[in-house]
Amino acid sequence: MARILDAWGLGGWLKLDVFGDTQRSVLSKAKRWRIRPTQAGQAIAREVSVMASRAHGASWVAQIEAIVDRDQALALKGRHIEIRRSDFPRLPRGEYYWVDLIGCSVFNRDHVRLGTVLAMDDHGAHPIMQIKPSLAATHDEGSADDLARGDASEKATLSVPSEKATFYIPFVKHFVDRVNIEAKRIDVDWHADWL
Repeated sequence: MARILDAWGLGGWLKLDVFGDTQRSVLSKAKRWRIRPTQAGQAIAREVSVMASRAHGASWVAQIEAIVDRDQALALKGRHIEIRRSDFPRLPRGEYYWVDLIGCSVFNRDHVRLGTVLAMDDHGAHPIMQIKPSLAATHDEGSADDLARGDASEKATLSVPSEKATFYIPFVKHFVDRVNIEAKRIDVDWHADWL
């Protein structure tokens, strides 16, 4: 959900870089956070109670249990903040948590599997999907209704050449036709030769 950037003030507060919309972050609802090291071999992850947290400009500030001074806060610099899925508020129809989009297969209108969502990012204008291209794209041969449900019955292989390690598609209505979180599938208006 966020990364600890620095200490904030002298009283043990943390300054966070929130992954997503700072003003609407689900961090505001969660009363317990999990602090995870960024690399294997570092200290183990631990769960902490949140004493206070709020948006602060483009970042987020928080005070957690047992961190009472600047030195303790600095010792957590670089670690990641996670929260339980049960703490995520329910979203209105047509909105998605980025974490749910990661790992989804991306198909175009010709039913060619373009790749898999690796990450989501927002550069100000709109969110974008970072996609790892398929080496051999899968072409679904099901009916339109089957495709909408993610139940295509036959598959054929098409070659979609791509020299790129990843490519990007804006996550906006103009390009995204349908998202099916249960089927881990995103249908887009994107040509295979645009990779």
